[in-house]
Amino acid sequence: PLLTRFQVEYPRIELKIFMTDDNVALLERQIDIALRFAPTPQGNVHAAKLLSPQYYCVGSAEWQHKISAPADLEGADCLLLDLPPALTKWHLNHERTGEKCTIRAKGHLSLSAPLALLKAAQLGHGPTLLPDWLAKSSIEAGTLVNLLPEWQGQIRDDATHLWLLHHPHRHMPLNIRIVKDFLIDQISAL
Repeated sequence: PLLTRFQVEYPRIELKIFMTDDNVALLERQIDIALRFAPTPQGNVHAAKLLSPQYYCVGSAEWQHKISAPADLEGADCLLLDLPPALTKWHLNHERTGEKCTIRAKGHLSLSAPLALLKAAQLGHGPTLLPDWLAKSSIEAGTLVNLLPEWQGQIRDDATHLWLLHHPHRHMPLNIRIVKDFLIDQISAL
């Protein structure tokens, strides 16, 4: 949705988007701006924190009667996000009581793309942990159910944030500054 808005506002700026979940070096790949999920950015880059997602335990409606507490996930055939390192420890916090627990998620299906994980959960392949920005519209549309609505989670020990990264060079060309400012304004408003 942001691409359409950007192209309407700035039709003369050409974008080349490289999508990967790998942690690539910006200079080596000649990348001017990157969006990266991480606890803290690594390397010699300028970083602006755009958002701090919450994670929901979601699944199709058929999983709603099977998962009513975090302990139910221990025996479930969970969908796993297979990014290095394997993200199988789900850290859950009860939003009212502050109770915390860690679940070692296990399952027969691991996917390396969050969008594929979303689709697999919608199709009933198992419960999974997805960030609010990815799961929210599917929950609202009824294609996913928040299985543990009083619990929020993380897939790492430390909270993960979305960072906008760019080179620490002195002069930033105007078209890159426009893209940077647009992303900061739009994503921070989510």
